[in-house]
Amino acid sequence: MLPLLLLQLLYKSIWLIAVWLPLRSAGVSTGLTKTMAIGVVVDLIVIPWPYVLTTYVKQRGDRWR
Repeated sequence: MLPLLLLQLLYKSIWLIAVWLPLRSAGVSTGLTKTMAIGVVVDLIVIPWPYVLTTYVKQRGDRWR
């Protein structure tokens, strides 16, 4: 489930950068903007960051033999 949460955080963040920022500079906003922003905040709260750091960042990878 954790990879799905990370993927969800990634695509919502990309959407906010690629779609919302140009719309904001043009002075236009959509209803989806609030939903995506809330989704990013919820993802940041729900993802267990200490586990992600110890499992995916700090742990050495297995060598392929």
